[in-house]
Amino acid sequence: MAINTIDTAMAKKLVLARSVKYVTIVGRPGGWSVIFKLNVGERWLAAQRSKLVRIWRSLDRCVAFMKGELGLARFSALDASQYSPDGPTQRVRTDAAERMRHAHEAAAHDLWFREQVSEGVRDLDAGHVTSEEAHDPIWDLSGIVYLPHALFQIKGLVSPASNAPNACFTLVAYDNAISGTGQILAEPACTNAPTTLVPISRLVQ
Repeated sequence: MAINTIDTAMAKKLVLARSVKYVTIVGRPGGWSVIFKLNVGERWLAAQRSKLVRIWRSLDRCVAFMKGELGLARFSALDASQYSPDGPTQRVRTDAAERMRHAHEAAAHDLWFREQVSEGVRDLDAGHVTSEEAHDPIWDLSGIVYLPHALFQIKGLVSPASNAPNACFTLVAYDNAISGTGQILAEPACTNAPTTLVPISRLVQ
């Protein structure tokens, strides 16, 4: 059976119009809800955003809301027969905590990334040169490489790793120089997501 609900704004109008016959606070799994008895039947008070039946974890908070928001201090009944402290709202709190944890992790990674970029810019401004020529470098990345102050040189064969055949990327640097085979621009794996080299010095000229 479908549950009919009303939001807080409509409940205020019905209370002011004296269309509410009585109000019952009902215990449910996870907390407490409110039922309005109207001329046209019963309506449950809904949450403002979800439009689902609103549940307060605390009975005190439920009563405080009814008094503060709707001006109702007397209730026809308090039905605790179906009340239990555990319910759907516990899952909501868990999900919220998980989202908060991911947000903190993302913020920490963003801070680390900005520090790395700032350090690289300081090195370049100071004339420091970073070379991977003799180290058989492997770049485990995809997406965009942004090196706005770098003079980027590619020598010899450059190709995706065997375990990442689709690792195409866009390189943005102050200038790009390619010598040797230059096969970074001709990788078959980049047909759908082509590798692109963008020299800023040409863009700003």
